[in-house]
Amino acid sequence: MDKKVVIIGAGEIGTAIAKSLKDVNTADIFLWDKDTLKVPEQKPLSEIVPQADFVFFCVPSWIMRVAVAEVSQYLIPKAIIISLAKGIEVETLKTMNEVLGEALPKGQKFALLSGPMIAEELVAGARGFGVVATASEEVYSSINNLFKNTNIFTEYSADIRGVALSAVLKNVYAVSLGIADGLKWSGNAKSWLAAKAIKEMSEISEILGGTKETILGTAGLGDLLATGFSEHSRNHQIGDELVKTGKILLKGEGVASLNSVLKLLGEKSKDFVLLSALAGIIINGEDAKSALEKLR
Repeated sequence: MDKKVVIIGAGEIGTAIAKSLKDVNTADIFLWDKDTLKVPEQKPLSEIVPQADFVFFCVPSWIMRVAVAEVSQYLIPKAIIISLAKGIEVETLKTMNEVLGEALPKGQKFALLSGPMIAEELVAGARGFGVVATASEEVYSSINNLFKNTNIFTEYSADIRGVALSAVLKNVYAVSLGIADGLKWSGNAKSWLAAKAIKEMSEISEILGGTKETILGTAGLGDLLATGFSEHSRNHQIGDELVKTGKILLKGEGVASLNSVLKLLGEKSKDFVLLSALAGIIINGEDAKSALEKLR
């Protein structure tokens, strides 16, 4: 019998996940979005969620808790929850695994899915790679089987905190690579900047409770390179447009999470020169070219 999958959030990544699953016809897919124009014939949550074996939350971090609260009343105990949000809840400074642990019904199984999965590439049929972070290898096995024969390849991690932090940090630092692109830095210079970014990400993750191994793997380094160098990446676009217009025209997880990362680090944030440069540019309005040039 086909699995039932509900995808909350019909944005780029939600629709890409839906297409990847539909292409192999292994599950019944129900897309749902608060904006009914995105899914004109969507069924009500009260009808689709009680059937669901898997519920994907493809929503930004800043609305995750609200979205979970709306869905939770209809969840059945066996449903596996999968979050693709890559940010920090601003009000509480909690990562998405912490938010899910609080907002979901007690005992509800959940996982984070994070890694290089550019939505436009998935829709075009290209491969994506996701790290499934969960406390249960059984949950991972179920998710891995769901994606079997699709263009999304999964791997397991028990380092839930590390994967959550990797997702946050790669978005923050991807903005710097977008800025470098906007400044027309050479490939050599951008590679140097990426190396500096991954070094800081690794050190910050360890301070905040993650592991170096996770940061240097698919969820950290892999996702940073995909996000930082892809023209499709919102965080890359934000950095590029910031140079061209002097303004932040898009809302993205990288900008939204920057101040939260600084707060979590406290005084230690001053030890990270690239992070401090980003704070100067994004929060204090410093000139992007001058701020990054000082790093060299």
